Amino acid sequence: MNKWIILTLLLFQAVILFAANTVKINVTAPENIEAGKEFTISFEIYKNNLTGFARLEIFLPVGFRPGKIDAGGATCIIQNDLLKIIWIELPEKPIVTVSVSVTADKRIAGYKELYGNFHYIQNKQRTKVPLEIVPFQVKNDNKQITNEPENKIITGFKPVIPQKNLVQETVYRVQIAAYKKRLGKEIISELYAAPAYVNEENMDGLYKYTIGDFISRDDADIFRQKCGVSGAFVVMYENGIRVIK
Repeated sequence: MNKWIILTLLLFQAVILFAANTVKINVTAPENIEAGKEFTISFEIYKNNLTGFARLEIFLPVGFRPGKIDAGGATCIIQNDLLKIIWIELPEKPIVTVSVSVTADKRIAGYKELYGNFHYIQNKQRTKVPLEIVPFQVKNDNKQITNEPENKIITGFKPVIPQKNLVQETVYRVQIAAYKKRLGKEIISELYAAPAYVNEENMDGLYKYTIGDFISRDDADIFRQKCGVSGAFVVMYENGIRVIK
């Protein structure tokens, strides 16, 4: 009899522990929107006791452009129709909220879908929680309607790639992040797909991460605008020393 009581208690504790570590994401968005108009998508991440690294990836429908993003200090990266929101360290509160302002292209209409995933690391194991598909019905009273997205190429921009250990007196880099916690290569690759071009510096109590080198400020600024990292900025170095201006 005592054996069954112990087993029941252990099972009950396991159920409580599982519930405490279950991650749930609620998405709130309007079902009907107007082409060319801005609307808001909200995400509530019920993370419970989860800590450490996490990434929310949102695949927007073609022709949907993200605007203002409120993600509580997370790093936001826009890559075409993919929006990545990265926490090196999740906030302590049990529910993390994310708000994204989105505008539907004035040339699209009809049924569209949003989907995504929430990734996190717990006990050195990566876990993916899929988001439920979010449907949209786009109303369009404009005369010109197409299923093609707006031209996303910025006129006059040439493709610019960073160089490693550029030999010249003055070089430029693009800072993409600054954290109190030092990042490993795996996490750095979440911020930029080619971590070999990411430089790490420890300054003012922060680990600062820059991409470069670039020959000119113009080249660095072109890269900054195309890399998709919200809040990225250009930094100048003279003879390997960062110039604060």
